[in-house]
Amino acid sequence: MTIRKIFLLTSFLFFTVFLFILVKNSFALHKKSFVRTNRKLNILKGKRIVIKSGCIRCHSFVKRKRIDNIVTLAGWGNKNLSLKQTEKAIRSCRMDPYCSQILTNKQVKYIAYYLNSLK
Repeated sequence: MTIRKIFLLTSFLFFTVFLFILVKNSFALHKKSFVRTNRKLNILKGKRIVIKSGCIRCHSFVKRKRIDNIVTLAGWGNKNLSLKQTEKAIRSCRMDPYCSQILTNKQVKYIAYYLNSLK
């Protein structure tokens, strides 16, 4: 084999490996972004959300229960609030201060999305 054939063969192999890695990574990134988007859409549509720990007693959120069919929250007055304002309202809940303190930031965001989706 000549040097030119060896060079072409190795460059072709490197190119195919590079292309394989590129396609594999782009598919994995697409799959992760789809999962995140789908989860966010489910929250925005008011579908079921599992809160793993903590509760907000005054808003009928119960530890390790699914949030669904809560019609009492529709009159909560959150329809004109932004997500940040809703999160602040959840954090400043005085019915049970311990509950609002043990919720993680992610759980507060989930609850805020859910409350703002009730329209």
